[in-house]
Amino acid sequence: MPMIWNMTEEEVRVYQKQMEDKLVQEAVSSKVVTSADQAVVRDLLPATDLGDATEVWVQAGLVINTWNTTYNATLPSKKIFVVYGCKNSNATPITTAIKFGLGAGPAKVKDIWGVEPAWLELNTAGYSTEPLLYKKEEQFTFLQYANANGTDNVILLGLVCEPKGENVMQ
Repeated sequence: MPMIWNMTEEEVRVYQKQMEDKLVQEAVSSKVVTSADQAVVRDLLPATDLGDATEVWVQAGLVINTWNTTYNATLPSKKIFVVYGCKNSNATPITTAIKFGLGAGPAKVKDIWGVEPAWLELNTAGYSTEPLLYKKEEQFTFLQYANANGTDNVILLGLVCEPKGENVMQ
């Protein structure tokens, strides 16, 4: 789906609140949580949620002109998440596109984002017109296309919904 590159802070707040509400509704309907008051919504994290080794948004060892698998895991039965945007904290970004898939490989592609417009200005965020929902027990595979060999710092903007007490007591 297309990306939006210049949202105001107020537009971002409204957008995130809408996603939070939809995520909680999905968590209740898919029985991730028993009720909305038992749900915790928090930011997406690379290790806790995407199976990375650390909680730092770093993608090392990217190879030029190829799709590099950066995140690949299976969600537990008590977690769903949505990815709605991205930004890059690297002074010289090398990722030109991000592919979001289901299954190994991936077996199916949910979306591909061309992300170079965000890199024109450091820390510019891009927001998808159609956020990507990943449901409980789904395997996901995220890939990045690089225009050079090296390391990048693509930050995936997303929200996680899980039961109170899984990671956060609220």
